[in-house]
Formats: sequence, structure tokens, C-alpha cells
Amino acid sequence: MLGEEQFEGVQIYNIIQDQQSNYWFATDEGIFKHDGYDYTRIDCPDLVGRSVFGFVINSSGTIYCHTLNHQILQIKDDRCEVIYELAESERSSDIHLYVTPEDELLVLGCKALIIDTTGQVQRSPLPGKHYFGQPFLTQDGRIIAHLSSQDSLLEVHKGKFEYVPLTLKSPLSEVLVTFFRVNGETYAIDIRTRTLYTFDETRHALSPLPSKSFLPPSEPLRFYPANDKLWIATSSSGMMLLSQPRTQQMAELMYPQYFISYVYEDREGNMLLSTFDHGVIVIPDMQIPDVMAMPDGQKVMGLSRDSDLGMLFGTDRGQLLSLQGNVFSQHSDVGTKPLESIFAWEGCPLIIFDDGRIKAYHKPTNRIQVIASGSLKDATYDGRNAFYLALNIGLVRINWDGNHDFKVQIIDSLQMRTYTVEIDRASQMVYIATADGLKMRDSTGKLQTITWEGSRIFATDLVSHNGKIYIATRSQGLLILDPDGQIRQFNLRIAGQATEISKLEFVGDRAYATTTAGFVVIGRDGQIETLLNKANGFSSNKIRNFAWDQKHLYLLHPRGLQMLQGAQLVNNDFLPKVAINSVSVNDVPVLNLLEHGRFDHTQRKIRFRLSSPTLRHRENIVYRYKLTGYENTWSTASYHDNLVVYNALAPGDYNFQVLAENHGNVSAISSYAFTISAPLYARPWFIALAVLVVAAGTVLIYQRQLAIQRRRTRILNELNLSKLIAIQSQMNPHFIFNALNSIQDLVLKGDVENSYSYITKFSNLVRSTLQFSERDLIDFEHEIKLLEVYLSLEKLRFKKELEYEIDVDEIDSDLQIPPLLIQPFVENALIHGLLHVEGPKRLTITFELEERPEGEVLLCVVTDNGIGRAQARVIRERQRLEHESFSGKAIRNRFEILSDVYQGQFGYHYEDLMHENRPAGTRVTLQIPIRRRF
Repeated sequence: MLGEEQFEGVQIYNIIQDQQSNYWFATDEGIFKHDGYDYTRIDCPDLVGRSVFGFVINSSGTIYCHTLNHQILQIKDDRCEVIYELAESERSSDIHLYVTPEDELLVLGCKALIIDTTGQVQRSPLPGKHYFGQPFLTQDGRIIAHLSSQDSLLEVHKGKFEYVPLTLKSPLSEVLVTFFRVNGETYAIDIRTRTLYTFDETRHALSPLPSKSFLPPSEPLRFYPANDKLWIATSSSGMMLLSQPRTQQMAELMYPQYFISYVYEDREGNMLLSTFDHGVIVIPDMQIPDVMAMPDGQKVMGLSRDSDLGMLFGTDRGQLLSLQGNVFSQHSDVGTKPLESIFAWEGCPLIIFDDGRIKAYHKPTNRIQVIASGSLKDATYDGRNAFYLALNIGLVRINWDGNHDFKVQIIDSLQMRTYTVEIDRASQMVYIATADGLKMRDSTGKLQTITWEGSRIFATDLVSHNGKIYIATRSQGLLILDPDGQIRQFNLRIAGQATEISKLEFVGDRAYATTTAGFVVIGRDGQIETLLNKANGFSSNKIRNFAWDQKHLYLLHPRGLQMLQGAQLVNNDFLPKVAINSVSVNDVPVLNLLEHGRFDHTQRKIRFRLSSPTLRHRENIVYRYKLTGYENTWSTASYHDNLVVYNALAPGDYNFQVLAENHGNVSAISSYAFTISAPLYARPWFIALAVLVVAAGTVLIYQRQLAIQRRRTRILNELNLSKLIAIQSQMNPHFIFNALNSIQDLVLKGDVENSYSYITKFSNLVRSTLQFSERDLIDFEHEIKLLEVYLSLEKLRFKKELEYEIDVDEIDSDLQIPPLLIQPFVENALIHGLLHVEGPKRLTITFELEERPEGEVLLCVVTDNGIGRAQARVIRERQRLEHESFSGKAIRNRFEILSDVYQGQFGYHYEDLMHENRPAGTRVTLQIPIRRRF
């Protein structure tokens, strides 16, 4: 399936391939291009509607199509435009396009017209409206199309229209005739009656073939000549194939679960069947038959070959079957498990198989005997009536007397899981692949472990051939054990990658193997002669088993069993092409790939997008590329890894070269040359200028640093001054006098305990203020404790009228802030807001952490129920206070200095609180950037 996900829910009407082997799709969602990797939608600015039909292409690569709105479109260099719109008299519900041998575009609607290479329109002189059949090119280069319900043809040749009579030997129905060619012979079919005719192109004569009911008489059909056959799509679903019109023998209905909307044969011989809603069905090889049908619908699980019985099959029901010619024979009843393991040997009258019990089938007598128990993995025959069985429980030797007696000998030294076994009949050496590695047992029973380069060998198959033991492994390639005990390694590489062999067999001078990349034929020189995999229509590259008879190869894979003719195992001679589809520099596409690229020193990231459009061979193609000026060796990438990126190239001259390879068949090299210029600082004139600039810059920098140092000293002095002012605010005479006065009052009242407590608090406040004033930052909890001491002393002065609350909202204790920032705002709230309020005086201080893009910020909100700022201003003016509040003067300066020093936005703002249009207090919000100790 091609584009199954891309075209889910999309109706594909037509397919075509351009000269660069890209695929184009006409759909009900517009036009799409596929380069083997991506699907790109091609927009057309003047397109009316989105449904597009009828792709044709001329010799220069220009593609034409049409819409249901009677527009003729041209696609050139991936750009689409409307080149003609049919007039009312030219329109038809069914439009046909055809490119003439002269590269002109023939358009058949209700009229016939030609759009030549200059864009000029030439119309046929036929009066009235007509319905034309599908255009057909005769062998002498003339284009013919049947006129509906008439015994005449429209013939177009060298830009001229001519109407010629159609000679009939029996009357036509009142519809159309479609022409097609099969095996060099031209035929026609009556669309309504489904009558087949031979057609004489010279005399324009139709001769009916003997009538046969080879097509359903009533269901509407669509006919697509392709691949020297006539493909017939039904109106519901499925596709039929007519390959021999004279016998009118139809292939059975194919793909009944799909609605087939078009059939197209591409340059590689792939058959592409477009569908509605499901993408495109791809048939890579029409010569390879479908999976074989087995008796009673059984599924093949095991496979082998016998010189007497022919091909041997084990089924999912545990039965042993054989096939000779086209006749199946059954040799065993239903087993207790699927029969996967079957073994037969030349000259041996026994067949060993496992259907749940390990059995021997005696061919001369058709007798079956149970000979062992266990799960049979592999078996080998020594040619002397002795068999070795590799079981899940160990290695077993079976001695047969040639009649009914089988003696079982369990090899004690090999009571472990075994996978495959082989015997060298000349030396009687037995080789066993076990869970503990590869073992060898000689004729005396002595056991030896075989290693290679100091490592154990874990084999997937063992084959004795010409005195050598071939060892297929998962991670060590194919190892060849010579008679002298030396081991050589052979790495089988497919698509540039080493591949794992799971089964190996020699036939004559060639080796046949199943690999992770498919089924391969290896020639005597060790090169791959044939590779069969998904490129040939298999559902996967995993071939489970295979077997040969004299003419056929049987392959067992997940979809079933397929039989191939020996002649189909031909060399893979496909010669790929490669193109550099796009180049981007710093992720910006380069528009002209034909010119030498010139980039500046900042454009160092270069990305190449490679393409080798192919459907059949993509699993086998590898890219080889090299960037001269950067690397000397060729790198390899698989077909699907088509992006090559160089992230940081140095200035210099480069040439990117790439080729595509398909099993030794190498494409021409595509290349792109470019230059990355050196930066200015690497040029001689710039170096001289730079020396002068550096000298002048040194002087300027020195002067600038001097100015910065002076500014820094000034800021630090101002910061220290602001701290001093803060201390003065904290310890202003009014506060000290009021605090001492309140303590004195406690002493006079004889309240010794409280007077002592408040004296202690007062001393702690003075000590902490002086101590913290020396620091740039203090812990947040210390600032809170300082506020609590200060407010407790003020509460003593305000008596019971002052109520305050400090809410820290579970803020972490590792925060640090500049000291003595909050107390001045609390003092302003007390002196200017609450002092003049009669009744309860409430003060609330809340803290909250807020995450901002610039970092964490501590928000401190001080709220009082005082008289408000306006009334406080009136009282100050009445009392003729000569000094401005600390919070309105010094704190503003200090916050500006802190913002500069700590590179954070320190700030505050006031809000007047109102209740029923009367002042109800003041709220001030402080914004304090924080630091964390941890």
C-alpha cells in the first residue's frame, strides 16, 4: 500500500509519474506530489473546486489535467495554472485528455480541440455536440476516438482532424467502444453489451469475437488498458483482469474489499491501483503468483522436499501433506500441534516430523512410528541408518535397524536446549548449536566447544558442504569452518548493511539463504545474484522457510506459501537514479541548485535532502555520499535515511557528491558545490584595522572602566547613606522617646515583669537594627522578627487600641531580602494613618511569593484603617511639619539604588481605601526581588 495514511478518506482519481520518477495524484482534495518520501500538495490559484482528473504528460515533462468545472490545468516546474476553460458548447460530463505525438494537447469534450505548444486552440469542424470515447494511439501514430452511437471515428494526426467510417460486421449498441492492445493485437469492447472485437487499424474494421458471458451483464464497468492487459473495475469494489481477449478467460475478482478507481503502470513495471479512501495498491511484480491455496483451507507451517514424494508440507492442523504436479496427498492424521519441523534426505526412506510427537514416516510402507518425545528443532542423517535430533531437552541419537526398531540414545553430555545439528558424513563429526554455544562431538563421543576470536558461537543454522561446515550466526555473520579447524568470516551485506542468515542451503554451485532482508541467491563469487523481498510483493522481508524442487522455489512467509519459477530468479539489474532534492542553509532553502552556492561565515549548517524515486527497490537501495573539503571517505545511508546534515562547517570550498547503489548497480553522481566565505576577522586588511581598533579601544575601555568604578562607588555611597537614613528612621527620637516613656509608665505602675520584658525587646531592637545595617541581605525570618518587636513596642504606646497581624503564608525560610525595607512603611501607617483614628486601630501585613519571568518576587502588603493620605496631608500642613515623611523621600531613593545594585525591580505603590465614598484607610504594596540561600 502506498499513501494509505496520507490518503485516508481521500478519493484518488488518477495517477501519473513524471520524468524524475515522482508520482502525482489527482484527488477530490486537489493535486499531490510524492517524491518517494513526502507528499506535497500543489496549489493552483485559479482552481474552481478541488476535484482533479485525467493526468497526461508530454515529452518535456509538462502535466495536464482537468476539473469538473471544465478547467484545463497545466503543471510545470511544480507550479499549477489554468490554461484554458471550456466554452459552453465544448463542455461535457466526461472529458478526455491526450498528448499527441507532436506534444500537443488533445481535449475531447462535446467538441474536439487541440491546444498546441504555443497555447493556440484549434477546434474540429464537426458540427453539433458529441460524446467521444477514450482516445487510442494506433501503431502508425494516429489518435482515434469513437463517436457515441455512430459508425465513425474521430482521427487526429499531425494537428489535423478527420472523420473516418468504422467498418462493422455486426451492429454496435448505442454507446461507446473502448480500444485496447494486448500482446501487440488491437481489440475493442462495447461498453454496454461487453462484446469483444478485434480491430483492424488499417481498415478501421471491427470483427466480433465469439460471444461469451465473461463479464457481469448489468453492473457498470470501467476499463483500463495497462501492462498489455485490460483491467476491468466494477462499480462496487474489486478488479478483474483480461489477459487473453480471444479466449475471454477472466482472472477471478481481485481486491474485493477496495473500490478501484484507476490503474497505472509506472516506469519500473509496478502496477498502481488507486482506491477511494485507502491509498494506492502496489503490485511490484505481475509474474510472481499469489500464495498457494491448500486443501481444506489449511495453513502451511512447515516445508521440506523429498526426492520421492515431492514437496512436503506441514499444516496448522498437524498433518503431513505432499505435492507432486498439482496433486496433494495426505500422509498423516491430525496432530496435537501445528507441524513445523519436517526432515527428509536423499536416499533415506524415512521422513522425520513433529506433530506433537516425534514420528518417522516410512515411505515404502506408509507406516508411521513414534520414535522420541520432546520438541524437534532440527535433524540430520549420517547415511548409515542413524539420525541425530536436536530437541528442546538435548541431543538424541536414533539408531534404526531398517525395519521397525528404533533405539533412542540420549547424549548425556548434551542435556541442554539444542537448536540445530549437522553431521559431516566423511568424518562423522557432529556439530550442535546449543544454548551454551556451538559444540562438536567426534566419532568417539568426545565433546568440544568451538569458539571464534575467543567468543562462543551461537548458530542459527549449520550446513555441511564440500567438506566445510557453514555456520550461520546472529551477530558474527556467516562463519566457515575448514577441515583443518580454521574459521573464516563472511559478511553478507544487503543495502550496505550486514544481514543475519537464518537458513542456508546449497544447490549446485550456488547458496540460497533466508535473511533479515529477504531471500537471497549467492553466487560462487560470494555476490548476491538475486534478492526477493517486499520489493517483489511479499508482505514482509521475513522468509520463514524455503525448499527447491527441480523447477520451482517454494517460499514460506507470513502471508503464506508462494511458488516461483526458477526462471524468475534473475539478476537484479535495476540501475537507480539519485537527485539532490533540496539544499538548506541554516534551515533556509537554497532556491537555485544549479549555481555554485556562496554563503557567509554564519551560514555553517548545511542540509541535503536526497531522493531516488522507486517503489520496487527502495528496500535495496543505499546512498553513498561524501563532502570533499570536509571528509575523504564515502559514508553510507539507507534509502529511508535521506537527510544529510553538516552542523558547523568551517569556511572553505566544498563539493557534496552522492550516488545511489542497488546491489552493485551504481547511479551517476549528483553533486552540489558551494563556498563558505571566511569572516572579516580572518582577512589581512581586517587584522591591521583590528590592531588600530584594539589600541583605541583599550584607551576607551580604560576610561569607561574608570567611569564605571566611579559610578559604582557613588552608588555604594548612596546605598550606605540610604541604610543610615533607614537606621535613623528605625531609631528616630520620637520612637525612642515614646518607647522609653511607655516603659517608664510601666515602671511607675510597678509592673516589673512587663517593664523588664519591654526593656529587653527595646534593647534587642536596637542591637538587631545596628547589626543588620551592616549586611546587604538578611534572612526573611529576621526581618519578620524585627517587625514583630517594633510593633509590640508601638502597641505599648497605643495601648489596647492597636491591633496588628503579620501573615507570612508559609513562605520558605531560605529567602533573603535587603534589610530595613518594610519598617518605614509600617511607621508611616502608624504615625500618619492610625494615630489620628478614634477607636480600634487595625494594621495588617501580608507576604506572598509570586513567580514572574524575571524571577521570584516577594509582595508585601501593608494595610491600615487610618484616616487616609489626604487627611494626613492636611494635618501635616496644619502642624507645619517641615520634614517630608521618610517613605516619601528617602525610601524612593533607596529603592532606585537597590534596583540598580541587585538588577531587580524594587518598587511600591499606594492605594486609598474607601467605604461609602469616605476614606477608610491606606494600602501600600511593596515589590521586593529575593535571593535564596540554597
